[in-house]
Amino acid sequence: MIYIIAEIGVNHNGSFKIAKEMMRKAKSCGADAVKFQNFEPDEMILKNVEKVGYQAKQTGKEETQYEMLKKLTLTYGEFNKLKSYARKISIDFISTPFDDKSLNFLMNDLKLKTIKVSSTDTDNIPMLLKLGKSNKKIILSTGMSDIVDVDLALSALAFGNERKTQKFNRIKHINYYKRNHKYLKNKVTLLHCTTEYPAPLNELNMNVIDTYSSRYKINIGYSDHSCHKKTPIIAAAKNISMIEVHVTLDRGQNGPDHQSSLNFNDFKVYVENIRQTEIINGNNNKSLTKSEKINRLRARKSLILNKDISMGKKIQETDI
Repeated sequence: MIYIIAEIGVNHNGSFKIAKEMMRKAKSCGADAVKFQNFEPDEMILKNVEKVGYQAKQTGKEETQYEMLKKLTLTYGEFNKLKSYARKISIDFISTPFDDKSLNFLMNDLKLKTIKVSSTDTDNIPMLLKLGKSNKKIILSTGMSDIVDVDLALSALAFGNERKTQKFNRIKHINYYKRNHKYLKNKVTLLHCTTEYPAPLNELNMNVIDTYSSRYKINIGYSDHSCHKKTPIIAAAKNISMIEVHVTLDRGQNGPDHQSSLNFNDFKVYVENIRQTEIINGNNNKSLTKSEKINRLRARKSLILNKDISMGKKIQETDI
């Protein structure tokens, strides 16, 4: 079955109470996991950096990106409690680090089994090398990347996993993903993604999923920013192993991701569409179905004599 991630991200608005409520709702809708974002604004961004276009459009230009992010953080203690709560309600807990301090917290303190790499860090070679060395399960999102970027990112993970004493070289080791394919196949899920919020339909390019499947032969998934009801059906029809989508309590809230997220009523339909598509997809074996076995008894043609034939007479085509 396709692994479905409800991306809470920062849509908790910095509220621990809202985060827990969203986790409960995600579970009730059928999500397999919830995903958060961990970041230290002082570790990752200058205080005068302006917001990205979609952020400014949805939250206004008055404050800087740093000021916006400061309002959306949860404490380490709260994340510990959220992880425990996830265990209590039987839903997987995943998070994305955006800086080294947050990465170390997720790996060493929360001890997460799975780390999600944002599209903003697809080219962050030091982080990818560290994640590869950790041997944890990695979900790698590939928005804002071309195919060379993806080769390089997978190669960095594969190189880091083998704990090489030599330094990673972008040119020399760009095809290293082919040498440590076993690790990538067992530990890494590669997500196609379009980094825009919401993503325009003419930029989704979902056939890239087929390119990834053919080129890398590892687990492939989709990070959906489209807010469109048909995209999970198309993605599921391409035999992906994972899909993630942003969720929110209210798309009308003020925040960078609310307008490009699904409310939980729509998310429930989203999950149902995926599960129904899986049923429709079935399997790759061409054999008789249960219904066909019954119908074949009367629907298939038989040879019937159209007249009485005497014993010993040779049957002619006109007798049938």
